[in-house]
Amino acid sequence: MPIILTRHGGSAIRLQRTVIQDESYLQRYISENPEVLPLDQLKQDIRPLILMREFPTPSGPIDALATDEDANLYLVETKLYKNPDKRLVLAQVLDYGAALWKAYPDPDDFVTRLDFLMLKRTGKGLPQRLKESYDLEGDAAVEFLDSLKTTVASGQFHFVVLMDTIDNRLKDLIAYVNANSSFDVLGVGLDFYQHEDLHILIPTLHGIEGKKQALFSTGTRHPWDAESFFADASSRLPADHLVALRTLYEWAQQNADDVSYGTGKKTGSFSPKFAAVSPKSVFTATSDGTLTLNFKWLMEPEEARAWRDRFGQALIKEKFALPSDFAGRFISFRAAEWVPLLDTFLQALSHEVQRSRAREG
Repeated sequence: MPIILTRHGGSAIRLQRTVIQDESYLQRYISENPEVLPLDQLKQDIRPLILMREFPTPSGPIDALATDEDANLYLVETKLYKNPDKRLVLAQVLDYGAALWKAYPDPDDFVTRLDFLMLKRTGKGLPQRLKESYDLEGDAAVEFLDSLKTTVASGQFHFVVLMDTIDNRLKDLIAYVNANSSFDVLGVGLDFYQHEDLHILIPTLHGIEGKKQALFSTGTRHPWDAESFFADASSRLPADHLVALRTLYEWAQQNADDVSYGTGKKTGSFSPKFAAVSPKSVFTATSDGTLTLNFKWLMEPEEARAWRDRFGQALIKEKFALPSDFAGRFISFRAAEWVPLLDTFLQALSHEVQRSRAREG
């Protein structure tokens, strides 16, 4: 569809759509002008930030990795309509998401890698970009990064397919995936017009029908409790994983000195604390079934470090796949990994907690 361009006192100029010849042009343009992503149709005043282009994964580089002020993570794949493999673009971006999720079971590693690559390529690391774009520093920046890590650990990414033309078949496929999945795919079509040194891009967003608007509308943190936690978990997990998660929760309620609830935007969490071990929580369980062992928090006092090392070695003996450097990390297990080992996990945890309590007594 043509558009009409006029200058004050001048003649009207009729502009026809310009065919984009270079896919890298789209990548460069959104990197320099992230506001071209029409995410404000999802949430008013949203501010997308392109963190970097060509972020590496085992399945290949993600064309653009973006976030917003709520620490959502967007995986953007650009493709020209003339590209012969454009029908595979959705499978491609989902494959990148799976590769990213699998590659960083410890989300701290993702943040470290992202910061390193941003600093290497642009001279500005992640903290500096967050400060510049969202005025985040100190505790606010830490909270943002914690939310970003939760997103990576859960794999709840937002997938964006950016093309010069999105045909009806791809629109239908995006609508079908969104209606039958817990993740989100957005299609962005860009109409491009050019006159002399003036570039005009008109974005159109697809895939926000129905449940999508509700999923993107919550930018505030959620006050979780047991009821809301298990209501969310029951909508995500199969019956056997849900039973195991409830068993873990009931054990924590009976044995911990305190059980606190998280304030995540997307998933609920609970974290038990044992005074004889550390003021920090030993593990965190989230409503998507992820179990995170908080070894990195167990640094002080010296008794906590000793407890951490004993507990980690006990889990290794029980066939938990802990890396050799587990002591300085948060180690996350998906439900399929920890549920079969739940009994031995609780036995080892009970033994070490009782041992610490006996020493205090």
